[in-house]
Amino acid sequence: MNTMTQDSSTGLWNNKNRKIFFWSILALAVILRCIRFATVPDGINQDEAMGAVDAWALSKYGTDRYGTFLPVHFTAWRYSQMSVLLAYCMVPFIKLFGFNTVTVRLPMVLISSGAVALVYLVGRKLFSERIALVAMLLTAVNPWQFMQSRWSLDCNLFPHIFLLGFYLLLLGLEILVHGLFRTDILLLRYRCLFRNCISFCILHMVPVEAPAEIPGRIAVRTDLYGSGPAGSHSSGNQCGTL
Repeated sequence: MNTMTQDSSTGLWNNKNRKIFFWSILALAVILRCIRFATVPDGINQDEAMGAVDAWALSKYGTDRYGTFLPVHFTAWRYSQMSVLLAYCMVPFIKLFGFNTVTVRLPMVLISSGAVALVYLVGRKLFSERIALVAMLLTAVNPWQFMQSRWSLDCNLFPHIFLLGFYLLLLGLEILVHGLFRTDILLLRYRCLFRNCISFCILHMVPVEAPAEIPGRIAVRTDLYGSGPAGSHSSGNQCGTL
């Protein structure tokens, strides 16, 4: 194990206890995410329903609901787009257990639970075993991480995919530079990069309830959606297109 600080191999933090802590925290995360995940929150979000219908069509006919064979990108609301990865993850569960709320949300529950373990792996690479376990525990009971695991939205995959990519980057660079540079210096750089990336993600994922209060926000979102200021979409019309 390569970390900036090595934990003691004796006492409370010996290898056996660390494994017990790891699996206990992971079990806690899975249990919390599995309790009534099909009914809380109640009902299906409209974006959830759209992705679920595409996943059902893929499992049944190999196409999305518009008839595109094995699409690499979905058409959403007839004028927008949606990524396909989460829908493809739903397909095996729909095939095996039918089309229902459980099979629609189960992939997100499993991916979110796996992300708790990823936090531990990244924390162990950047810091130490103790910090990694504390970070893992905080992630397991974090309300934001807990809630996003219960909504089967394609965008909810982003933090987990990002975390997996970052861990693989650390792993690959560690192997690449082994014996050539001081690992401590490189890990310090990775730590700074990780903090900058997290800050960037937080700034771009915080919802804005009143975009009109931020100068320039409306213009930016108008360009992105091409249909007026944020919040101007007619949800009734959107639902009617399904």
